[in-house]
Order: sequence, then structure tokens, then C-alpha cells
Amino acid sequence: AGNTEVSLTWAAPPNNRSPITEYEVQYGTVASGNFGTIFTDDAVPGASITGLTNGTAYQFRVVAKNTVGTGPVSNIVNATPLQPAVPSFTITSPDGGEAWQVGTSHDITWSSTFGNRNSVELEYSTDGGSTWNTVISNTPNDGTHSWTVPNTPATSVRVRVSSTLIRSSTDTSNSNFTISTPPSITVTSPNGGEDWQVGTGHNITWSSTGSPGSNVNLEYSTDGGSSWNTVISSTPNDGSHSWTVPNTLTTSASVRVTSTSNSSYTDTSNSNFTIFTASTASFPFTEDFESGSLASHWITNSTA
Repeated sequence: AGNTEVSLTWAAPPNNRSPITEYEVQYGTVASGNFGTIFTDDAVPGASITGLTNGTAYQFRVVAKNTVGTGPVSNIVNATPLQPAVPSFTITSPDGGEAWQVGTSHDITWSSTFGNRNSVELEYSTDGGSTWNTVISNTPNDGTHSWTVPNTPATSVRVRVSSTLIRSSTDTSNSNFTISTPPSITVTSPNGGEDWQVGTGHNITWSSTGSPGSNVNLEYSTDGGSSWNTVISSTPNDGSHSWTVPNTLTTSASVRVTSTSNSSYTDTSNSNFTIFTASTASFPFTEDFESGSLASHWITNSTA
């Protein structure tokens, strides 16, 4: 039985030395108890009876005819035509509440009453389902698809799976999930161009987004980042650390801030700054007196 139709098959009976010329299918509803409808078929066993009402039980019987006459009726069979079940889908992930980071890979997963047959379209929305963007327009209905999360940060994200054959067969995440930006650290000072004097105190400052970790490692370089020296190996990620500038004169200094829990979260001064020492001078002093003249000498320290 199918959608508004029933297919019947039977074996040809003995023809009593006269070929069968046609079959007559007699049928009616089981509720009526009669066979008031006649369908005349050709001489080939088997027929499809169409135009039936889905959900109604019918009874059928067949008689064979030839030039001699009509044979006995067959046994009675019952059948009920049914509307084919529309395949359904159920999103299992992401189904709401997840926080997926831009650039990471996650599996979109779903189940289906359609088994593994046919194919599906996958989409995502960043506005709670008002508009949709294609993940992939045609992929096997195997229940999983790896997705690299796009750079579309939002808090009202959903995914949708749809049959490519029956567009009304679809499912969407039950509630919103989040696409978040990756954690980051940004050095704000010194960030290039500063002149910091040896022995003075300055704050190394930085900002962070997301959750790069609760502690950071601070370093400085005097050769433009080719090598690094430790300021402090672990300090709270609170955005500021007081630093007494070391006696390492250079015009190619930079600082680096790195998460202690994930070294990929790091940032360096955008350009070099200078560590210098101030010029100093002494009052002149006499070395000796020669013929009433005074020889004076100045002592001067040069800057970096």
C-alpha cells in the first residue's frame, strides 16, 4: 500500500485450454463489506488500484476471464493506503547554550528518521533564525558534518538541517548558542617610541579579551625581539605591572605579555622603545698650577 493506492500481485490460474484475456479486480471498503467497484485489467497478473482514500481499509479479490467465461474469485486480501511519512530531523549539536570560538572546528550533528538516505542542506543564523547563511548546500545525510566556525561573533546563533528533497522536512537548534572571538592579549605600554630611563619605574600595561588565562608572563627584549629576558614569570592578568627599568641601554627595546596557560595568547610592543641613562657632569677641578695657570677638566657620562 502506498499514497492513495494499493498494488496487488497474484499468480495466473489454470486457463482450461483457453488463454486468459483479462483480470477483473473487485474491491470495496472493509467497512462496507462489499466489492462494488470493478477494475478491469489486462491479461498480465498484477495491478495498481489508485484514487483510494489514505487511512481507509479496503478488501480486494480477483477473477480471471477468457473466451470460455469467468473463473472463480480469488481469496480476499485487505490493504490500507497511507500517506508516506515525511522524514524528520533532530539537531543534536549545537542545540543551544554552546560557546564556539571563531576559527575552531566543531561537528554539527543530527539524527534522522530517513536513515542515511538522500542528502541534506546545513545552514546557520546569527540573528536567532531571521536570516540564514549556507554551511553546505548538499552533504550526505549521515548525521555529522565538520564545521569551521566563521568570523561572525554573535550571541543568537542557530543551525538548521533540511532535506534537499522535501524542503518542509527540517529542524533547527532548540535555542541560541554563541560564536565568540578568540581570547587575546594586547600590549598598550610601552608600545613603541617611549624613552624610559634606567632605574625609573614604569607600568607595563596590557588589555585582554575573552579568557586568555588568569596569569601572564612578562618579558623584555633589548634586540628588537630576537631574544627575551624575564620581567616576571607569572603575575595576575590584571592589565598592569610596575617595572623598574634595568641598566641595559638600547634603542631596540620591546616587551612581551604571554598567557601562562596558553602561549598562543601573546602580544609584543608594536615597535621599539629606548632605554637610556641621563647625561651627568662634575664641576671642574684643578689638576695643578703651572706658572699661575689653572688646568680645568670636566667629567661627562655619555647617554646610550
